[in-house]
Amino acid sequence: MADTNNSPKTTKRMKLSTLILGIVLPLTIIGIIVFAVFKIKNIFYTVTLDSTVTQADIDNYVDSYDVMVPLTDENGYLIRQEVKKIVVFGNYPFAADADSADGMAALLANATGAEIINCAIEGTKIGCTSTQLPSYGEPMDVYTPYYLTALMSYKDEIYDEFIKCSDLLGENKPANADAVVKTLYELDPSDIDVFVYMYDSEDYWVTQRCVDSYDKYSLDTVCGNILCAFRMIKLKYKNNRIIFMSPYYNLYENEDGTMETCEFHIGLHGAPSTYFFQVGDAINTSTDASFVDNLYGSITEDNYAPYLSDNRHLTQAGRQKLIDRLVYAIQYFDAKE
Repeated sequence: MADTNNSPKTTKRMKLSTLILGIVLPLTIIGIIVFAVFKIKNIFYTVTLDSTVTQADIDNYVDSYDVMVPLTDENGYLIRQEVKKIVVFGNYPFAADADSADGMAALLANATGAEIINCAIEGTKIGCTSTQLPSYGEPMDVYTPYYLTALMSYKDEIYDEFIKCSDLLGENKPANADAVVKTLYELDPSDIDVFVYMYDSEDYWVTQRCVDSYDKYSLDTVCGNILCAFRMIKLKYKNNRIIFMSPYYNLYENEDGTMETCEFHIGLHGAPSTYFFQVGDAINTSTDASFVDNLYGSITEDNYAPYLSDNRHLTQAGRQKLIDRLVYAIQYFDAKE
């Protein structure tokens, strides 16, 4: 039998393979070298940074936990609002100088052109003190978000409770409480475009319970009270936006008069950040409300100096700062497609 290993065809194939190998192998090596060079250059690429940080940079920097929720129709399409009426529930921030041109309600009206119905009551908080009806437990509980929202939404079903609590409180009743009750009783919520809830850190200061692990709708918790209020609105008035403005940064005054962050002073139910994250999580997971972060995105530990007159009260610049953030939330979807 003939030896085929040295046949012309075999020899031709070997020469061709050697030729290809001689071309491909050097190209492959060159490719690897080029790739490695570019890779090394990218690793050691020098970036020149502008290390100058001004106070304006700090004041204007926003790194927040905002969650903006739009109004949508049954098909998920964005509903654009013409905001004509805004009702505000809250305590100190909107209640202070309520009838003044320097008050937050006036600032909000100027910024939006909308009618502002200011139902903030100073000295109130979010969570109820008692688990009983206010007239049987703590009369001031009737001015928490749940009961005020119930008065607006269900009128006669709850109105008598407000009358009873008003009589029980007597001279201890907040100055504008009766006016707010009258306003909400006469208000048609279907005319309202945006519901705003803005409370300061009063619940932290009085160590109000924030959350109930067994009942997320418990009215004697901050989370439960606000969730119940929002549920009432959405059950009856689906074409309205709800915006929750979180508390802003506060300072703690020590016995020697020195100030430091409240984060170092954890109450029975946590530090301000504990309240912030628990309330934010409850709202974001259980409601269709927008959450505006003021603790890290508005008046913060880094920029509070021009915005607070003491440990917790706002300067005029502080009021304007919060209004700017609220207007940002109200108008957030105006330019969205």
